[in-house]
Amino acid sequence: MISRMSFTVRGSLFAILAILTAIIVYYTVGLTRYAQFNRDNAVATSRSNAMSDMILEAAVALSGERETTRRALAIGNAGGEIPSALGDEISGYRKTADAAVREILEYAGEADSRSSLTSLSREIENARRTLTDRRRRVDAAILRGGTLADRDLAGEWAPAVTRLIETMQQLRRVTEFRPDDQRYGDLLYGIQALAVLKNEVWTVTEYTARESALLDTAISAGEPLTTAQVREIGKMRGHIEQGWGGIRAYSRRLDADPAVALEIENVEQSYFGEFEETRQSVMQSALGLGNYTIDQANWRRLLAKTAVDVQRLARLASAVATDMTQSRVDLGNKNIIIDITLMIVGLGGGLISIWFVIRRITGPLARMTEAMGRLAEGDTSIAVPSAGRADEIGKLASALQVFKNNAVEKRRLEDEQAESQQRVEEEKRRSMHEVAERFERMVKDVVDSVSSSAVEMQATARQMSVTAEETSRQSSNVASASERATTNVQTVAAAAEELSASITEIGRQVLQSAKIAGNAVSEAEATNETVQG
Repeated sequence: MISRMSFTVRGSLFAILAILTAIIVYYTVGLTRYAQFNRDNAVATSRSNAMSDMILEAAVALSGERETTRRALAIGNAGGEIPSALGDEISGYRKTADAAVREILEYAGEADSRSSLTSLSREIENARRTLTDRRRRVDAAILRGGTLADRDLAGEWAPAVTRLIETMQQLRRVTEFRPDDQRYGDLLYGIQALAVLKNEVWTVTEYTARESALLDTAISAGEPLTTAQVREIGKMRGHIEQGWGGIRAYSRRLDADPAVALEIENVEQSYFGEFEETRQSVMQSALGLGNYTIDQANWRRLLAKTAVDVQRLARLASAVATDMTQSRVDLGNKNIIIDITLMIVGLGGGLISIWFVIRRITGPLARMTEAMGRLAEGDTSIAVPSAGRADEIGKLASALQVFKNNAVEKRRLEDEQAESQQRVEEEKRRSMHEVAERFERMVKDVVDSVSSSAVEMQATARQMSVTAEETSRQSSNVASASERATTNVQTVAAAAEELSASITEIGRQVLQSAKIAGNAVSEAEATNETVQG
């Protein structure tokens, strides 16, 4: 019963510790997985943000190359000399664009192997090969500072660049990370809003550049816009207004970054201030007779200033998004480390608790149970375990020590009682032996007395026989010796009387011996009763 109860206590403690440890591990594993989930999505958002930045950088560089090359083509078609400085500017845009496009393709290859990305990557490669072919044809004249002989290239150049830019924008939309789960948190939604903002900035930048290119051509030629050009500018203006609507929407968000919101306000004042007023004036002239109030150089300078302001907004949004994603990644890594540490601590605590229970509770209980069992079997030589502890186990040990002391005392009393009983038995045996010896001596004395009397009787009988023989021999002299015979008869009578007295004495001594033996038996029974208590 004791062993079974001990096993139940030990098993219960182990079960409780195992359950608690499992709960801790399950909870910390859940926290670790959640932290890893957030970290991975922050990394995905960071990669999406990086892809968006690279595509925006490539688009800006390609847009610059497109417009500077278009100006060079216009100079060539007009039969003028292409300045080498313009060629250097084109070369700078081209290097920036090529580096960005290569990085975009590498990044897309590492990010995913989905068919949609593979297809877009092939389209970007095809568009880049087409653009490379156009560049070779342009380089023949522009990079040598000569004139352009290929008149058809002027109409083929801008569409080739625009196709590459638009294909990369499709790639940006495909690789854009869009959280659709509440677990992503407000921070990732804020990062996503910045990604949308950068896309709207690209829309404004791209279509402003296209619109400005048409107006630049009209200003350079001093001619009004054609109906087709006006219709195309209207479409571009729709994209620009839509893009600015998205930019303004971000600035009205409650979670908008203050620095980005302030920069939007500054860019809006710049874009819709001086630039918009000049643009309206140019559009009125382009829709009229073509009498422009601004020359081509001032128009390009104003356009460049506006483009710089808009790109500054894009770079600020990229920097804020990068900081936010990095902080999210760092937070995720920190949480993972904390959760793993908690899991290790939980496991360690569980193992330490099990060790503690074995060493401090179940082990002592098992030894206590064994000691109690041995004590119950009568083994008082046991050493009481955990006797020096001050906790509940120590109290059990103290109680067991009391039981042991009582058992030892009981054993001592039993031994003393056994010794006393043995002494009584020995005293009884000694008393009986003494009584027997005394009886034996008394009987011996009686026997000796009877034997002595018998000897005397035998002597008397012999004497009587001798006397009889003498009487027989002297029968003839009876008469004469009658007196002597009478005397002898008297002697015989006296001897007979003495023999009778001896027999009487023997009988009396036998009776006295019987009485002494009876008294000895009575004394022995009294002694036995006294010994027995």
